[in-house]
Amino acid sequence: MCSYNSVNGIPMCANNRLVKTLLRDTLGFDGYITSDSGAVEAISDMHHYTGSRCEAVRLAILAGTDIDSGPAYQTCLIILVQSNQLEEKAVNDALRHTLKLRFELGLFDPIDDQPYWNVAASDVNTKAAQELSLNATRKSLVLLQNNGSVLPLSKGIKLAVVGPHAKSRRGLLGNYLGQMCHGDYNEVGCVQTPLEAIIATNGASDTTFAAGCDIKGNSTAGFDGAVAATKKADAVVLFLGIDSTVEEEVGDRDNIKLPSIQMQLLERVRAAGKPTVVVLINGGVLGAEDIIQQTDALVEAFYPGFFGAQAMADVLFGSVNPSGKLPVTMYRSDYVDHVEMKSMDMTKHPGRTYRYYKEQPVFPFGWGDLFSGAGGTLAGESDTAGGETLNFFFLLGCMWKS
Repeated sequence: MCSYNSVNGIPMCANNRLVKTLLRDTLGFDGYITSDSGAVEAISDMHHYTGSRCEAVRLAILAGTDIDSGPAYQTCLIILVQSNQLEEKAVNDALRHTLKLRFELGLFDPIDDQPYWNVAASDVNTKAAQELSLNATRKSLVLLQNNGSVLPLSKGIKLAVVGPHAKSRRGLLGNYLGQMCHGDYNEVGCVQTPLEAIIATNGASDTTFAAGCDIKGNSTAGFDGAVAATKKADAVVLFLGIDSTVEEEVGDRDNIKLPSIQMQLLERVRAAGKPTVVVLINGGVLGAEDIIQQTDALVEAFYPGFFGAQAMADVLFGSVNPSGKLPVTMYRSDYVDHVEMKSMDMTKHPGRTYRYYKEQPVFPFGWGDLFSGAGGTLAGESDTAGGETLNFFFLLGCMWKS
């Protein structure tokens, strides 16, 4: 898929040098290339790279964009061919790339002969598939901090569960997904919440809940309830972070701070003096320099998916030793004040990503801790083996010379 952006001033779906010459001719890619939705029209309408949509279509198909996820090809291809602005061969080449895969999949064969139309219901959502998904989720959780070995928690302790994500369902899934549960397309009732998973592990009588606040906003009405629940508990777990009200496709953030209302909640709860654990649920990076000052343990879950709640409970209570590593650099919150958001210069101070960022990050790319005793048996657990995820770096030499 060619993306919305441009590289060196050329919109990607019209970038003959990268899409056709490099990807197809040099690297030997023989599949089909599709635009992102609306990316062909964006060549003219947003990048203003061409004076018309039909000229954008001409450049896109000549660059090797076989499919337009949008209306521009339907409108302009016949016009371009009939007016001799485009050879019919270019259209045939695009058709050949797209139809080739369909033939290979057997989509033009009789239905009964198509293997992917004959998948039994019993082969979908199997126990093995569920276990694979759960284990992948467990291994994705990143233990960023564990001062005083607060984690893992002991089962049966008096535990306060606090925060706007404690009862999240859709918030665990991210904000670009298909149908998850039976019924309505937007139904998410089958998704377990973090609170439900903790109750299933720790017991309802030993677990109390107080949301404290919403994901964003100014209301502190729930603060007192959260503090009261914490004072009665042996420890507190706060599920904090962001969701589609803060970040989503075509909805960028202008900062990487935890919403201030949640930071205020954390500070109030921390003042109760109980062992504190924060679990972050987010897509894009959050600046955590203030968070780590207000918590003993910090777990980064990102958007953990359908089995996220169970995986988080498994890690919090030590039935699983976290082995995830950060796939990103966690910068300080003021990082965004020092980079030009419209500039993609990777090396300009202070630099971008682990390769070029020269300052001290809050947590570096590849960071992820284990519970003490990793590789053996955790205290209080007879079968909790530690695992480790290795980081492997390599430098790829130049494959293509201009």
